[in-house]
Amino acid sequence: MPETMTRSVTARIRMPVEFLAIVDQYAAAHQLPRSVAVRKLIGHGLVSEEAKHASTSPEGFSKDQQPQPLAA
Repeated sequence: MPETMTRSVTARIRMPVEFLAIVDQYAAAHQLPRSVAVRKLIGHGLVSEEAKHASTSPEGFSKDQQPQPLAA
């Protein structure tokens, strides 16, 4: 990659209409813009996935440290 090119800090993603409706409901319920809601939900999914893997390892989270599901 040439040194003059920069990385974009945005990402364009396509979502099924049904999924977008759920994101919009979450955003409205939490009074968030859609973009913030998407970031929160993605972050929550990454944390949950990491916790799943960590719970099977000796250095995993204890039960009270595991992330709680976000309310929709």
